[in-house]
This record gives sequence, structure tokens and C-alpha cells, in this order.
Amino acid sequence: MANIRKEITQYEVNTAIRRVGSPVSTILERVIILRTAPEFHGLNMTVTLAFSTSFSGTFSSAVAGYYGGATTLNQQVGIWLPLAEFQYYYDILRNENPVFFEFEYNSANPLLYYITNFKLTTGLEPTGEGAESSTARALAELETADAA
Repeated sequence: MANIRKEITQYEVNTAIRRVGSPVSTILERVIILRTAPEFHGLNMTVTLAFSTSFSGTFSSAVAGYYGGATTLNQQVGIWLPLAEFQYYYDILRNENPVFFEFEYNSANPLLYYITNFKLTTGLEPTGEGAESSTARALAELETADAA
């Protein structure tokens, strides 16, 4: 097994609906695309977190996603998640800084590695920060400036 940890510098969010099959079934999807800053040699990583009603339920294999392109400068990671978990990941990306993506993969196949576990994690933070919003901070700064 091998481990990788990268800092996320940008993200993009998409939402979609698909109708497929006969009889027709509706599939709801959300996608978060994470990007890392290029390293000194040009290596960067794109991580796709795919949330879907198709991924709800129990899986028969211990695979959370894949890690492809390990031999190229633009590495690709894909993770499959139940739609119900979307908000947890989105909240971390919107509210925390820095944010890191960590994963462990099975290195048996050099062309496509299967990811066995992953996580989004933050840097070390002081305790008791709370969930103060940027709007509340801006209002407090305005009140302080007005009082001066």
C-alpha cells in the first residue's frame, strides 16, 4: 500500500440529473472537482469526488475509487460516494483552509491503482474558533470602524 497527501488549492462544484433505462430511473449526481497547485516539476493532481444515488448501498469490493496517471504530470483520482454525503465534503471545502486530500492505494497495477481509503482533512487549528461567518466578521469590522 502507498499513501499520498496533497493540499487542495481550488475546487469546482457541479450538479446534475440523469434519466436512464427502461423503465426510466432517475439518478441524482453532485460532483466536486479538487485541484492541487503544480509542484516545482509541473506535477499536479485533479481529484473528482462523484456523489450519486447510484453509489448508495453496500459495495461488494473494498474499492473507494481509482488513481490513474501516476506516471504523468497530470494525475487523476476518482472517488465514488453516496449522494447523502455531499454536504459533509462541501462544508469542509467552503469553511476550512488549508484543506488536504489524503488517500491510500493498492500499488499492484502500475497503470491503474485502486484506492482503498481517503479523506479530506484540515491543517492544525486552534480550539474554540466556532462557526463565525465571513458576513458576521465583516459587520463587526464595520461597527469597529464606525465607532472610531
